Amino acid sequence: MKNTIQIPISRWSFFWSYLIAICLIPAAGLGFFLLWKVENTRASKALIAEEERIRIPDSQELGGVRILDLMVIHDVQIRDTPFPGRWFGVKSLIFLSGSGDIRVDGISNAAKIKETIQLAAYNLRKKRQQPGRKVVQFQSIPGSTDQLNELTLMWQQGLIDDDQFERERTKFS
Repeated sequence: MKNTIQIPISRWSFFWSYLIAICLIPAAGLGFFLLWKVENTRASKALIAEEERIRIPDSQELGGVRILDLMVIHDVQIRDTPFPGRWFGVKSLIFLSGSGDIRVDGISNAAKIKETIQLAAYNLRKKRQQPGRKVVQFQSIPGSTDQLNELTLMWQQGLIDDDQFERERTKFS
């Protein structure tokens, strides 16, 4: 079984939604329904950190989840969020990776989460680059598309640098 950690989105990031819901409670209980809806929305946006990846809810992605491999994270930045999050210590995390930057708003205790993710990414890269690590070989000769995909994967994992990647990639053009 994989170790997973759920990183919830702070309730303070839904401040205005909760406030409107509370104000609508006297209106035939409409506020109770809205409170339930806001809480379900908040819970569905939680990040799930696994051993080698982070699942980030994203309505624009196919399947509603964006998967970010820890190997491709170059840096994690912390940014302030607008009112009222700024008052309550709610921040945004920005994952800088080779596959694009991903911003996640509404994170409490962002500094500790940033440190933990960066340490996990570092340890994973170190683990995958250990000498004597078992390498799986292809049983058949892969096609050029497979070779290019393998080359891209090695580049994303940091096993080859940018110059080596570009030099090998030009062979497929």
